[in-house]
Parts: sequence; structure tokens; C-alpha cells
Amino acid sequence: MKNKKRVLIASSLSCAILLLSAATTQANSAHKDSQDQNKKEHVDKSQQKDKRNVTNKDKNSTAPDDIGKNGKITKRTETVYDEKTNILQNLQFDFIDDPTYDKNVLLVKKQGSIHSNLKFESHKEEKNSNWLKYPSEYHVDFQVKRNPKTEILDQLPKNKISTAKVDSTFSYSSGGKFDSTKGIGRTSSNSYSKTISYNQQNYDTIASGKNNNWHVHWSVIANDLKYGGEVKNRNDELLFYRNTRIATVENPELSFASKYRYPALVRSGFNPE
Repeated sequence: MKNKKRVLIASSLSCAILLLSAATTQANSAHKDSQDQNKKEHVDKSQQKDKRNVTNKDKNSTAPDDIGKNGKITKRTETVYDEKTNILQNLQFDFIDDPTYDKNVLLVKKQGSIHSNLKFESHKEEKNSNWLKYPSEYHVDFQVKRNPKTEILDQLPKNKISTAKVDSTFSYSSGGKFDSTKGIGRTSSNSYSKTISYNQQNYDTIASGKNNNWHVHWSVIANDLKYGGEVKNRNDELLFYRNTRIATVENPELSFASKYRYPALVRSGFNPE
């Protein structure tokens, strides 16, 4: 039996809704990959479609919406594609001007896509050794500049979510009332809502227990991975492996199950909403 190895890598994602009490923000996403990566993977079809109208940075402003009496919501978006990390990010900024609330409110939604960078490798210095590299975790990190006038009031997702599909809605009502619920929410004339929706089959979303008013972090972590008729933990030594002796240095993927059987977040990548 050939010696095979699986390498678990962590990659950044973009999926968050946050409510801030002021409009000064700084968002950072950290992308981690193996140091020996020597070539860039092609982006998947959904990324190619999204990039058609995106240069290195694109900004857009839309007409304001109404909220309550004399309240306004002004929207802006910013889209960035990083070729080095192969990440497409879209940030939606909703500035809420509510005359019945004594704070400036900014609702920030992050969404985007990241390729899984799934790789099969052979190492000549290790006889009969084949490697599979896949994203065992995705991460998002959001920070605001520390000052006494700016803080994060709430965020989605919350806690731990293990369902295959994540649906949550955040709503703001006149007078500074905030509410976050599962599923699609309803919006009245005195309220405004924003929804997140993404698929995470075989992965769990976990909100960090160390989140505070200036910094929030989420992890989307592989659990029991299903492929074909198999269900294995991400740390299983035989994960994705198939018993074959036909793999070669030129074709290391033959040591593993066909990649079309892998979960979507392993096979192609993560595409929130």
C-alpha cells in the first residue's frame, strides 16, 4: 500500500454581518496556505463570473432607502479581488441615519468566494509518497479601529452552527433596536434588515468565544466529511484514500478517491451568498 499524506490548510472566507456605532472601520482577512505552494490555482466558475465587472477595486453608491419617519439608509459597496490569495471579497456598507437614535449606525456585510486550492502532489525524495492538500478550515476576522466612539454592537453568525445551510437575518428598528434571528426576517416601514445565507456541507461555523466590541472572528471547520459512500473524520488516516497501486509521481491523484465525490467546500471552495 502506498504511503499517502493529507495536509490540512486554513484559508480565509468572507461572510459576516456586523453593526457598528460609528462609520470608522478596518476589515482584515487572513489567508493561510502551505509555504511550498509554487503555483496559483485557477478560480472557479463562480469567481470568474463575479470578476467580469471587477477591476482591482470597485466602489458603488446607491440611492438611500427610508426607515421610519425622516430616517435614511445610504448604501455603498466595495469589491476587491486579490490574485495572490485567489480571494474575491465584496463589502456592503449601509449607513443608517436615524433621527430617533443618538448614535451613527453602520451595518457591514462581507461576502465573497475563495478557491479551495485542492492539490495532489508527489515527492520524489519520499518513495511512494503522495500528498493531498485541502482546506480543513476557513476563517474570517473583522476589526475596527480602537477609539471610544466606535464599537461593534452585534454580529452574525453567532455561536456554533452545524446545519448544511446557514440562514440568519439581522434587523434594525427605529430608536436603536437590534434583533438577530434565524431564517428570513420581515421588514416593516420602521425597520431595516440584512440577511446572510451560505452553504457549508460537512463544515461547522463557530464564532470565537473571545469576540469583543472591537474584534470578532469566525471559523468554518470541517467535521465528518462525506464522499461517495464514505463518512470519515477530517483526521482519519484514510480520508479520501483509495487502495490502489497505479498512482505515479506524475499522477498522485490516483491514490485518492475521484475529487468529484468530495464535499463542495473541499472540491471547489467556499462561496457565501
